[in-house]
Amino acid sequence: SLANVSLTSEPSLQNGLDLALKSLKVVPSHASREIVIIMGSLTTCDPVDINITIDELKKEGIRCSVISLSAEIHVARYLTQQTMGTFGAVLDDAHFRDQLMSQVDPPPAAKTQHNSLIRMGFPHTKNEVEGKDAPLSMCMCHIENLEEPSELTTTGHHCPQCNSKY
Repeated sequence: SLANVSLTSEPSLQNGLDLALKSLKVVPSHASREIVIIMGSLTTCDPVDINITIDELKKEGIRCSVISLSAEIHVARYLTQQTMGTFGAVLDDAHFRDQLMSQVDPPPAAKTQHNSLIRMGFPHTKNEVEGKDAPLSMCMCHIENLEEPSELTTTGHHCPQCNSKY
């Protein structure tokens, strides 16, 4: 069982960063993509050069911040500098709480980030069109369904954006 596993090996900062990088690559760029590392070790045992992973994080625009429970670690400081994150070495319990709470609010969005709004609305029911009976039509959700063929009706829910019937 997991309770009997011995946790005596050295941590790998690179393996953790690679795992987080794979998860965050699919997040859209206008969202907050960041990693917060709480590290208690003075060493990291990485399989290959960690600079490759740091360069990939920088290229993907993923912000990395480190809270060190021990002394300052050069590779952790370098990681935060390259990815525009923050680094803090904890002095005591109150300082740890302050460091952790500083990570709660997301960083301000960059002015160059592109995002767009999609016009949305709730579908409405149309019974008549300008005082006349509505024309017969099929709903779009059943038009290609062979198991439940769509029937021609005059009523239905219409999209406010494209006026399609559903």
